[in-house]
Amino acid sequence: LIFSPHLQDDRMYVECVESLTPVDMMNLGSGIHDATGHCVWTGAFLLVDALPQLETLVGGTRVLELGCGTGLGGIALLKSRRAPPAFVALSDGDPDALQVCLRNCQHNELSEGSHGVLELMWGNKLLAPDFDVVLATDVLYDIGLLPPLFQTATDSNAGVFILSHVPRACYSSDCPPVDNLEDYIVQQASGFGWELEQQIRPEQLEEASARKPAKALNDVSLEEMSSIGASIFIFRLPVKSGNKAEEGETF
Repeated sequence: LIFSPHLQDDRMYVECVESLTPVDMMNLGSGIHDATGHCVWTGAFLLVDALPQLETLVGGTRVLELGCGTGLGGIALLKSRRAPPAFVALSDGDPDALQVCLRNCQHNELSEGSHGVLELMWGNKLLAPDFDVVLATDVLYDIGLLPPLFQTATDSNAGVFILSHVPRACYSSDCPPVDNLEDYIVQQASGFGWELEQQIRPEQLEEASARKPAKALNDVSLEEMSSIGASIFIFRLPVKSGNKAEEGETF
């Protein structure tokens, strides 16, 4: 269970695995299978705690979540107590994770027509880019994913991109370490026309942990989130891409 006073009924249900096993890590490293989408991560917990700050951005909008995994981020928006979006498309490149996401949509009894689930690899074109907001939570475990991530956000035709981030990016010979990861993310975003409008840090939020039972899945304090450098980037695209969905196409 996820508990928060910012959610309808103060809670939501999430089917997930608590952490990756050594076998999962071996499979991930060898490229056999990526089970990261079956876990829930701190960036999603930060998003839940920041829901009141995001109301004016997402209320009544069409949202595309990238790398949804279990669906916690998009479902949390839909279960927001005061200003949920009109529609959320939950997308991921892992079909197994999408099955977990589908079950979580059912567990939380989301209304028909409020959401959809689709398989999407970043960098691939959307059939009907008709979104207002893009959401991604804790998806940057590889710094090399930044260009396709921002490309897909741009292709969505959205004007706002909410990126809930925890610094855990890996580097490689193709993507060497950078001096400041946050500055690098902003730089990469600007290459696709996105401008940083606001950055929300845990210390700016009101602690709601008093409402969380001790065994809540999101029993992570804002102080703990702050200590690991978690934050939410809010990017805005001054001029939308202009892509229009062709008649009869669906996302």
